[in-house]
Amino acid sequence: MKEKVRELRELPQEIKHNYFNVLFTMANIDEKINPLELAELYRFMAKMQLEKEERKVLLKQLYKSENNLENLCKNLYRGLNEQEKNIVRFSLIRDLMLLMKSDYYEAQEETDLFNQIKVLLNITEEHMVWFNEEKALYQDTSNKPLSYEGIEETVLMATAIGVPLTTFLFSDSFKKNPFLLKKSSHKRRLRTDLLRSIAIGGVSYHSLKWWLRRRKKKSMSLQQCMIEEVEKLQERAKRYMALDLQHLQQSLQWAEENFIDMELQRETIILLKKSLAVLHNTKPQEL
Repeated sequence: MKEKVRELRELPQEIKHNYFNVLFTMANIDEKINPLELAELYRFMAKMQLEKEERKVLLKQLYKSENNLENLCKNLYRGLNEQEKNIVRFSLIRDLMLLMKSDYYEAQEETDLFNQIKVLLNITEEHMVWFNEEKALYQDTSNKPLSYEGIEETVLMATAIGVPLTTFLFSDSFKKNPFLLKKSSHKRRLRTDLLRSIAIGGVSYHSLKWWLRRRKKKSMSLQQCMIEEVEKLQERAKRYMALDLQHLQQSLQWAEENFIDMELQRETIILLKKSLAVLHNTKPQEL
């Protein structure tokens, strides 16, 4: 029986909390979390489809910085199989990269922390090349329709657990034409390369997976699909934030009526309002 490989949104709540605790530590490393960073964090919450109760718990940890990162990173993997571990670590590194650039300024403290986390998650320089190549590949091929006729099952199987576009560049089957997947006499070799890509644990961050599943729109450009996906996530992030803001405001009103000091919650409400304005007035970001 094949071992089930879960996506990020299907992982246990404890794993998600540890995941976001690492992100919160990054956001708070140089100073308190700002509206631009919180807007990015809510995009991540939307990507992982966090439930209301999960978000409530996370908001209580919003200003938390984890001192023992080594234990936190180890706990990210608790109860996960090898493929799920790879999905978590590659996704987290990419989300950290997005978070660091979300406020248009990368502090030295952020860089130092990022390098520390890379070591703890066993992210090599070759892996970092993949991340940069993946971004370049998205940019270079964003308007080129890709065909996957004849290998749908293999490609979907690969992307279901997160194989990055860049693995195609490192695969011999794609050297001559890395942007076109089609039937050929090398189909068996291609399947082997994709399975090998799965084994080394790259992550596609859902956009490629979603695009490949659009079987009825095979000529749709990757750029069009990515735009649709990030717009959907942006709307979900705004909806999440509006609901959480409403809950905190109601809670604060009750506290004030009962003479309970909730200064930190008042700060969080102000931060959420500013971040919601960011989401309403900025274009969706990349996945």
